[in-house]
Amino acid sequence: MMRTELLDVRLVAYRGLWDKFAAPRTLAAFVRARRRRIPFLIDLDSSELTISDLEPLIDQSDVLAFLMAKELTTLRDIATSDNVCLIDRGATGTVFPIENTNRNRCGYYVPLDATARVTPRDIPVRRGDLLLYESVDTIQSLFAMRMSRIKSDEPAETRLAFAQSDGAIMMKVADLVELELLVDSMRWVVR
Repeated sequence: MMRTELLDVRLVAYRGLWDKFAAPRTLAAFVRARRRRIPFLIDLDSSELTISDLEPLIDQSDVLAFLMAKELTTLRDIATSDNVCLIDRGATGTVFPIENTNRNRCGYYVPLDATARVTPRDIPVRRGDLLLYESVDTIQSLFAMRMSRIKSDEPAETRLAFAQSDGAIMMKVADLVELELLVDSMRWVVR
């Protein structure tokens, strides 16, 4: 079971909190996310960062960190804190399992292209499991965004609603986390 204070923010920073001072996927962008207590995801297969670069970052127990890789054996030895979750991108199927540092499955990661075809049979969630799904804004290029069948996050959220009714904790993996937080805070002001 995940510590509840780590789940206060239901957004995950896809490439860190980047801006003109910290480029996406850099150590500075991930440090910025940790300082603002925003959970973050580091794709180690497409990042230039090494585990030794990230150790001070993931040893902090006040924010949730997701490490994604095709091979988890070396990560299992390093990630020992209870705020670190490992995403196995090398797994077969449309969704990737998430495991905690005790090697227990604690949820699933649903890539953007899988949200259109995922079924409850693909994701056997239990109460308290994490369900991370990619937002449309994680698409890297304008051409890919125009060609994508998925134009907003609403269909994915509707399609994955079964998991929330089964007791899973849904978290959106977004590239523009600060914009999402701003829009969410504006909803509270309007109410």
